Amino acid sequence: MTVLPDQATDALRKSQLQRWAVEQIAPGDVPLEFSVASADASFRRYFRLQNPVTGASWIAMDSPPDREPLREFMHVAVLLARWNTDAPRVLAADPEQGFALLSDLGQNTMLDVLTDATAERLYAQAIDALANLQVTAQRDPELGNFPRYDAQRLLDEMLLFPKWYLTEHLGASLSDAEHAGLQRDLEALASRTASQPQCFVHRDYHSRNLMARADGSALVGMLDFQDAVRGPITYDIVSLLKDCYVTWPQARQHVWLQRWADAVTSAGLLAEGAPVLDWFDDMGLQRHLKVLGIFARLHHRDSKPRYLADLPRVLDYIRPVLTKRGDLPGLQRVFDAHVWPVV
Repeated sequence: MTVLPDQATDALRKSQLQRWAVEQIAPGDVPLEFSVASADASFRRYFRLQNPVTGASWIAMDSPPDREPLREFMHVAVLLARWNTDAPRVLAADPEQGFALLSDLGQNTMLDVLTDATAERLYAQAIDALANLQVTAQRDPELGNFPRYDAQRLLDEMLLFPKWYLTEHLGASLSDAEHAGLQRDLEALASRTASQPQCFVHRDYHSRNLMARADGSALVGMLDFQDAVRGPITYDIVSLLKDCYVTWPQARQHVWLQRWADAVTSAGLLAEGAPVLDWFDDMGLQRHLKVLGIFARLHHRDSKPRYLADLPRVLDYIRPVLTKRGDLPGLQRVFDAHVWPVV
């Protein structure tokens, strides 16, 4: 069979990563088993190296420097270690090649072990870990050097929705009036979310990026933190409780939201009486509009169709918020005309 050039390049890079990682570990005469650990929605890939005799394992990360520079990951990883946050530690790195050797948090995500029996325990741990991280990071002057998750960036993310979901995925064609109303509402939503209190934002704090023990007894750490920013305080709690990969009843979401709000309020990150639920709903709309665009783009541009299966869940988060709020008529009009009739 003829190997296409991109396949040959991929195989060569994988072989180079394996050799480099083994050299960092220096295992002696015991050959390490090398297997795929995971691949995410970006261009990063993760491989597990395991000593078949001792059971010790490590994660080798391939982060192509022209697409996913490694330095951002290393910078945040160092800070998370300083903040005593459970996350992979960088054991060795070659930023020029885009290779890193990380400690291994295991093979089970929170999503893998979520059941009715484990949910309360795991969500309590995830909420408390998030609150502790936000409070600790807030005390570090280094937080001021993080990129700003400002209104323009929040708006740019939401504009993926009309481009990739409405136009590319649904084939919708908006009238000038619809386009103007949608733009006006997205700008208003970006402004509202950006005005929330600012803190450390992981940006992908959800069940697929939280690792757990195989029996579901405890969380062991977080992954995929390299895109961290300084931005709206509710962003990460929305990612966790309005998770694009698992859904819980709204009443349960609100109980967990209150646990988080109590923790960050007592630590001084939120003022007493802050409109947390309104912020939570606004932030959820921003994130889910962005996600609709991203999941559609992953399918149409990047040939990763598996995320399409999660679109109904994302839409189910949007519908009740739009109905309840009623203050985004342009966005509501677009959904009524172009989204709800075809989903």
